[in-house]
Amino acid sequence: MGTFSQFSVARELLQRGELEQALAEVDRVVGLFGKSVEALELQVDIRGAIVAKNRTPEQEARIWFDRGYQQAIAGDCLGSIESYDQALQLKPNHHEAWFNQGNRLDELGRYEAAIESYDQALQLKPDHHEAWNNRGVNLAELGKYEAAIESYDQALKIKPGNHDAWYNCGIVLNNLGEYEAAIASFDQTLQIKPDLYQAWNNRGIAALFSRGPTQLNAYMLKHPELNQRGYSGELASLTVGLTYGPSDTHPLGHGFLQRKLGDAHWDRAPTQSNPRYYRRQALTAYEASLHVLNAFAHPEERLQTLQKLIRTHDALREIAPDAIQALLRQGSELRTRILTQARSDEQRERLTRTLPNFNELTVDFHLSQGNTIAALETAEAAKNGLMQWLLPVPGTANYAEMREMIGDDTAIVYWYLGANAIATFVIRADQVEPIVVTEFDREISLKMRDRLDEWIKNWNKSYTNYKAKAKDSDIATDRTWRDTLPTELETLAEILNISALLPHIQNIPNLILVPHRDLHRFPLHTFFPAAHITHLPSLHLGRHLRPHQPQIHNLLNIVAPDHTGLDSLPEAPIEAIALDRMFQTHQIPTTKLENATHQTLTQSLPTPHSILHFNGHAGYNPDNPKLSSLGLQGDDRLTTIDLTKIPALRQYNLITLTSCETAITGNQTLTAEYVGLISGFLGHRIPHVLSTLWTIESAASTLFILQFYRQLLKGQSPSQSLTHSQTWLQTVTVRQLRRHYSYWIDRLPAEDEIRPFLKTWRNKLGTMEPNQTRYSHPYYWAAFTLSGRG
Repeated sequence: MGTFSQFSVARELLQRGELEQALAEVDRVVGLFGKSVEALELQVDIRGAIVAKNRTPEQEARIWFDRGYQQAIAGDCLGSIESYDQALQLKPNHHEAWFNQGNRLDELGRYEAAIESYDQALQLKPDHHEAWNNRGVNLAELGKYEAAIESYDQALKIKPGNHDAWYNCGIVLNNLGEYEAAIASFDQTLQIKPDLYQAWNNRGIAALFSRGPTQLNAYMLKHPELNQRGYSGELASLTVGLTYGPSDTHPLGHGFLQRKLGDAHWDRAPTQSNPRYYRRQALTAYEASLHVLNAFAHPEERLQTLQKLIRTHDALREIAPDAIQALLRQGSELRTRILTQARSDEQRERLTRTLPNFNELTVDFHLSQGNTIAALETAEAAKNGLMQWLLPVPGTANYAEMREMIGDDTAIVYWYLGANAIATFVIRADQVEPIVVTEFDREISLKMRDRLDEWIKNWNKSYTNYKAKAKDSDIATDRTWRDTLPTELETLAEILNISALLPHIQNIPNLILVPHRDLHRFPLHTFFPAAHITHLPSLHLGRHLRPHQPQIHNLLNIVAPDHTGLDSLPEAPIEAIALDRMFQTHQIPTTKLENATHQTLTQSLPTPHSILHFNGHAGYNPDNPKLSSLGLQGDDRLTTIDLTKIPALRQYNLITLTSCETAITGNQTLTAEYVGLISGFLGHRIPHVLSTLWTIESAASTLFILQFYRQLLKGQSPSQSLTHSQTWLQTVTVRQLRRHYSYWIDRLPAEDEIRPFLKTWRNKLGTMEPNQTRYSHPYYWAAFTLSGRG
């Protein structure tokens, strides 16, 4: 009998947890056959199991806690959170585990969950000032500024010398526009920690926007120049800050403040009669920053400065193209080195999204040199580089492959937001090279690029305020985002130079739009009302989508899960019932899923369906796009990363996501390419995804959706159905809508649950002018966008 068969008995006893018997069995075999490496290893395993078995829950919790701590140091946030979960199951009153778990959730951008963890920590240890501070940071990320200040106040009551809480409070006050209060908060920070360079920078931002100084404080008495406001006040904060962080002892802070000094000059340039003077001032500051920041000691900070330096050289055009190319190579090589040295895949993905990207500068450079195809291929490669984990086929598309998607009746409009220019490419079948609709005058180009950034900031602020005040109301007490939407879109069209673009796409009925970064969030299709339009995150992804199948086999109808913390959608069931009846009229089976959880939804998805209709909340997570999610019942979510793990989605021909902001980012702008839920579905090669950019009045949304499906059932393509439904909603009159509702009311049984809603909607129209087009405003119809194949 071989040694292996003898030890197999001991191994079986070990697996069953009969540890003393297993150890005795090993000793017996060793007595017969002598010691071996396998025997020693098995003895170690058994004795380790005996130690583990005899550990108290508190000792076991400590082991999981230490493991989570080490995983966090290694950059494995998800693994760390799981370890802290294990520790808390064994020891629920472990306040440090709750606190550290909150920190890891914060890193992942899961702010609501982080706040819950901090709350648990504070229930156990109310004087944990760091938990109060970090809780405030996460509240601020959610835009809950007043609540954040309350958290910081609690931290400061416990520890008045908590410079982090003073600093973070200043950040929130800046966001609230309370600039003098912010300056006072930053000055409190700097009295405790005068070399905190971030505080000097943010103090400068507050001084820039403030309109009047308050009483002199200790810092202003020592440095009277700090009493200045506006541009001069910003420069004063930065230059005084540099004296508290000399380059020889504080190279990181000194380099950071020099870069911010350059930014102050750069931002000043567009409003001045001599912008080149300020750009040269910026160049001097960037060069000083680069001189201090070491590529090995401060690689990420140096990379930030290098990007700004190249952008400024590109704007000034005072050095040779070869010199700019050399700087671009230096930046790309440093970025590659940083990514290669990342501690984990998770950290590498985060750095890929957040590190300065030299593709934008490279696109600008290629365009300035007339290398149109190289510029477009660089833009496309940059997009796909950020979506590798979603792509059905790795890689990118070259220009020849891009052209495979067009024909005599189809063209591509491709935007790319360069560092100093807005590039628009048009790919047509009758043109060998892409047409470039870009302003090449450097000063005009820079102004338009700056105007776009400012427009996006104003859109974010206006929309956030509108959401807070308006919700689903038709009544506005002042001019809101909704009121100004038409004029704002006109301004965006001017910034994007749509008038120069239109002649290049005349008489082409089908357009594929490929936006870049924040442009994904806006209704660009409204600029081309005569065309059938689809959107794509990248052309490489679009090339690998399955062809659309017009035959509809089955509808999976997900009805408004009640997600914790989000508004309910009480009228969503009416849309679900109406859809069921419409499809049944065409003898197409439907499956309705209410109160959908992660488990019930993933169980339902493999059932043969061709359409998934989700009428519930969804959200984009700009800090961690993999966590963009559909809100399911209770606390359940279906994230983008979850979508990638559901092979059954490949059977679907169309996904519709309604009644939610599936493509909005709230008050943040995108620093990298848009990657979210829509890309997650397209990654399964699903031909089309219909989504909304903002929340729409429920009656209008239902009317649109029913009209869209009605066209699909008639055999129209999704893009044709979209165009038809948007046109119909814009032009349908009050009289026609009342007839529409009456038609359905008259045909429904008296006890039918839809009838009260239809009557309510019809009665609302009773006081309106019969010929009024109730839904002509773009708020009602422009939010619907179709992603996928043309």
